[in-house]
Amino acid sequence: MLVKDLLMDQEIDEVQFFDKPFSKVYELLEKTLINTAPNKVIMCGDSLHTDIPVAATRGWQTVLVTRDGLFTGFETLEFCKTSNLFSDWQFPSI
Repeated sequence: MLVKDLLMDQEIDEVQFFDKPFSKVYELLEKTLINTAPNKVIMCGDSLHTDIPVAATRGWQTVLVTRDGLFTGFETLEFCKTSNLFSDWQFPSI
């Protein structure tokens, strides 16, 4: 059973989830950064396929975190080449 279903069973009708890569979480963040140019925002994440492309399409700069999460123990360059997804920077941790 999904979390949403469990909440609805408790008669909680309006359930909203804010997670990546769904745009709502990014829109909420951008509303708090009204006077900040998109290219001054940096998204740090460990997922090449969710964190990096969504942020890049919004004009944000991107950091792929390589030591923790999905890429732990792997060289990321081949994954980047295969998927044709590249971050602006790569750091082992933040």
